[in-house]
Amino acid sequence: NTKLLIFDHNKDHMVDWARALLEEDNPAAKYIDGTAFHWYAGGMDRLLDGAQGMPNMHRMVSELDTMKVDKSHILLGSEACHCPTTGYAGGNLDIAWARAMRNAHTVLADMASGSNGFIEWNLI
Repeated sequence: NTKLLIFDHNKDHMVDWARALLEEDNPAAKYIDGTAFHWYAGGMDRLLDGAQGMPNMHRMVSELDTMKVDKSHILLGSEACHCPTTGYAGGNLDIAWARAMRNAHTVLADMASGSNGFIEWNLI
């Protein structure tokens, strides 16, 4: 079965999009199976990682409950990356490990908050 996931961008905007697209009066809402979101929060520099976006995951789960969205609604972390500007490609292991630990923390916290999965896209 094909599933349609909305949004697929940085965590800090997913609640606003969910409110607009999943409201009961929106005719498209019945076709939406879930929400995809990225690890990042903030700007396109990707230096603001998901650890800073963690409250957004809790807000999303709360908003879905408030809107009475079906419990089968999928929440999928669809993208994370160790981008070159974080120090990973430059060989700075302290920066790479710090970012890796923040990534792991976010995966576990997202799963504990209700996410159905997490894709580290540069490992696929």
